[in-house]
Amino acid sequence: MIKRLVLTVLALTLFTATSYAAEMKIGVVDVRAVIGKTPQRESIQVTLQNEFKERGAKLQALEVEIRGLQDKRQNDAPTMTSQQATEIVRDIEAKVSKFQLDEKALQEDFKRRNEEEQRKLLILTKKAIDQVASKEGLELVLQAESAAFVDQKLDISNKVIALMSEPNFK
Repeated sequence: MIKRLVLTVLALTLFTATSYAAEMKIGVVDVRAVIGKTPQRESIQVTLQNEFKERGAKLQALEVEIRGLQDKRQNDAPTMTSQQATEIVRDIEAKVSKFQLDEKALQEDFKRRNEEEQRKLLILTKKAIDQVASKEGLELVLQAESAAFVDQKLDISNKVIALMSEPNFK
């Protein structure tokens, strides 16, 4: 008797869950594709390039200066005194150390700023997904990467991209 009652309750639960899932409006979004196709991503790249352009140019100039000193040392070695050779080696070593330090700082700063901008872009993407889901009356939006199969009519990625591409979307 108890077995039959448990089976009946289990069957009713499964039937109810299945019928509820059939009524639930679900959407799917490919977040990577959305982020890759938004104009905000291009804007971020341009912003970061402009922000770090001057520091990159200084590093390149220092690299050229180091190469020039190395060439001078190699070409003038037969005519240099030992003191001159020592001075030029020390100068090269000091500039190489400065270059390495500046390069590492630039890479770390660029990475940090890029991560900041990517977080902002993810927040903006989430906002767009929420707006599209609300407009479409969706109750659940899944990431396409987490689904084994998705019918294309459930994919809202293009709608999210279109919304984010609007000039007044922020």
